[in-house]
Amino acid sequence: MNEANETRFEKVTDGAFNDVIKEEAGKDDIDDSNSNIAQRLNARERNRRLIKCSIIVVTIVVIAVVIGFGVGLGLTSEGDRRYFSVADIQAGLNKCNQLQGGITQATQDIANKFNAIPTRHSLYRQVALLTHMIWESGGFQFNQEIAATTPPYSTIDSYQTCQNGQSAPNGKKFFGRGYIQLSWCYNYQAYGQARMVNNDPDYFYNNPETVATTYAVDSAAWFFETNVLDTSGNFGSTTKSVNGLECESWNNYVGSVPQKRWQIFQAIASQVGLTGYLENGCYN
Repeated sequence: MNEANETRFEKVTDGAFNDVIKEEAGKDDIDDSNSNIAQRLNARERNRRLIKCSIIVVTIVVIAVVIGFGVGLGLTSEGDRRYFSVADIQAGLNKCNQLQGGITQATQDIANKFNAIPTRHSLYRQVALLTHMIWESGGFQFNQEIAATTPPYSTIDSYQTCQNGQSAPNGKKFFGRGYIQLSWCYNYQAYGQARMVNNDPDYFYNNPETVATTYAVDSAAWFFETNVLDTSGNFGSTTKSVNGLECESWNNYVGSVPQKRWQIFQAIASQVGLTGYLENGCYN
C-alpha cells in the first residue's frame, strides 16, 4: 500500500472509529435519558402513593372524629352499637334488686330481644333505654300496669283516647303494657303503624294484649325511639321524657326515684365501659 492509500485508509478508519464512538455515546445518552425518565416516573409513583396514603389517613381521622362526636352526643352509630350479654343486663338488675328488694335474674331471651331492636342506637342510648326498661318493669317482673290489672282496677279505662280524639269503640283496653308501659289508644295505633306487623297498621289496636308478651321489649324500644329524643348526654333528660312527673323539684333528694334510675344507668354503664355522661336534665 502506497503512502497516499495508507493516508486514505487511516482517514477512513479514523472516521469509522469516530462514528462508532458517536454511536456508542448516543446509546449512553439514550440510556441516561431512559434512566432519568425511569427515575422521574418512580418519583412520581412514590408521590402518588404518598398522596393516596395521606388521603386515606386524613379520611380515617375525619371519620374517627365524626364518630367520636356523634358518640358524645348520643347519636346513632353502628360502630358504637353493642350487643348486650346476660351479664351486661344483670349489672342493671343487680342495682335494681338492691334498690327495690328484688331477686330478678337476666335471661338469654331478654338479651336476644334487646339485641334485636331494629334502631341502631348509640351505646349511651342503649344503656338509657335498658335502664328505663328495668326500672319501669320492676326488673322485668311486670309487663302490665299493676293498677289496671289488680283490684280495684282503678286505671283500666283511663287510656281509651284514640288518634281521632274519640274513645276506642272496639272494646279493647289500652292501659300500660310492655317494659316501658305503653299507654293510650293513640300510642297503640302509632306503634302499629310504625311496625306494620303482618302488614297491618291496626295490629296493636286490635291486639293490645300482645304488647305485654311478644312485644314487651320492642314496644319499649319504639316508645323510646319515638319520644325520648335526648342526645345531650344528660341522662336526666331521658327520665323526664319517660316520666316527667318524677322530675318535679321536690324530687331533688338522695334516694328519689330519678336518682335510682341514675344509679341503674351508672351500674350498666360501668359494666359496658361507658363514661362521660351526667345525671342532669330531670330535676336539675
